[in-house]
Parts: sequence; C-alpha cells; structure tokens
Amino acid sequence: MLRPPVLRLKAPSSRCLFQLPLTIRTLSTAVNTTKQQQPPPPPPNKNSANYTARRPARKRTTTLASQKTPNHSPFTPSTVDGATKAPLPPAPYLVSRTPSNNLPVYQLAKRGGNYKLTAIKKIQGDARTMQKWLADELGMDLDQVRVKTPTGHIEVVGHHKQQITEWLERHGF
Repeated sequence: MLRPPVLRLKAPSSRCLFQLPLTIRTLSTAVNTTKQQQPPPPPPNKNSANYTARRPARKRTTTLASQKTPNHSPFTPSTVDGATKAPLPPAPYLVSRTPSNNLPVYQLAKRGGNYKLTAIKKIQGDARTMQKWLADELGMDLDQVRVKTPTGHIEVVGHHKQQITEWLERHGF
C-alpha cells in the first residue's frame, strides 16, 4: 500500500494551515485513483424508462459521379441587339455606395408632405458638374437641382429616385 508523503512545515502560518486540509485531501484522492477504476455503467436497454432512440447523423456527401454534367458550354457571352451606346465620358465626381451596397439616393418629404425632394449623398469631387449633367438628364432647370454647399449633397425637386438610380448605374457607380 502506498503512503502519502508527510508534510513538514517550518512554522505554522495562517496561509499554510489554510492550505493543509486541501493538500491532504488531494493526496488522499491521488492514492485512491491508483486503485482499479470501475467500468462505466452500461447504456440503457430499449425496455427501460430512460431509453430514447437516437439515430446516428448521416453525412450528406456528393460525389463527382453522382453529379450531372451540363450539356451546354459553361460560358455564353450576352449580346445586345440593336445599336450599342457610345461609352460615357469619365466623370469628374464619384458617388460612393452605402455599407449595404446601395446607391445613396433618398426621397424626402418636407412642409407637411407637400414638398417632395430627392437627395443624393456621398458625392466626392465636382458636384457642380454632376448638377449640370443630372439636370440635363432629367430635363430640368438648374434651379430645380441644387447643390447644398456645406454638405455637398444634391437635392432635386420631386421624387425621381428610380431615374437617378438608373442614371448613376449607367455611369458605373
């Protein structure tokens, strides 16, 4: 039989006395663990009250042999019928997208809902040139398309979100 080692303390202190029972307890459990361990209890059989049937999880694997191969070519370039449009000139401004990858075009209603505006935000570069090109595209006067100086936003009188969004996408924004 194994004996636990004897602890010898130089001087009793509160810290040593506090740790002494824990040390003896851990040494006694270390001696007990060297004895033969009992095997785990058997799993419950089907007739017991604690039995729940469990199926092993099936893996869903696909092999290359089970996949169908397409009969067509993998890439077919799309063509546009009719005349192609001339490439647009490079813009001296940039409209950044929002974190959700949308264009920053917003519809506003002011003065009790009677005054409708469309705002374009996140414009970098020459906003005055964008104002002129946008007014020309929408067929409006420059008075109806304004550049807000401190923020650099453009406000258009009326709700024109769909037209402005399509125009910005055509320009590659």
